[in-house]
Amino acid sequence: MERKQAAVLFSDICGSTSYFEKHGEVAGGKMVRGDFSPEGRVKQTLKDAHLMLDQAKAVGQTLSVLQVHADVLEACVKAGEAELDNSAIIKEVRRRGS
Repeated sequence: MERKQAAVLFSDICGSTSYFEKHGEVAGGKMVRGDFSPEGRVKQTLKDAHLMLDQAKAVGQTLSVLQVHADVLEACVKAGEAELDNSAIIKEVRRRGS
């Protein structure tokens, strides 16, 4: 039997927030279909992530998960995906899983 690696991304955790109750399946569906038409762009989210990281740093706070997210977004920008929808992060998740 051939073994293959796979990257798994959970887009909703049992309707854990009102956002995911309304939008979680939309983002997940876009990832599965490869539909990265922009609703919220990678470059905009990266800008916001940097603003939050800068503010956290200014008060001595570390936001480890946000830093990972920013790293993934930066990789997307370097791959020419800055103008795509945020769901395009699945492309970088897949690249890292290869």
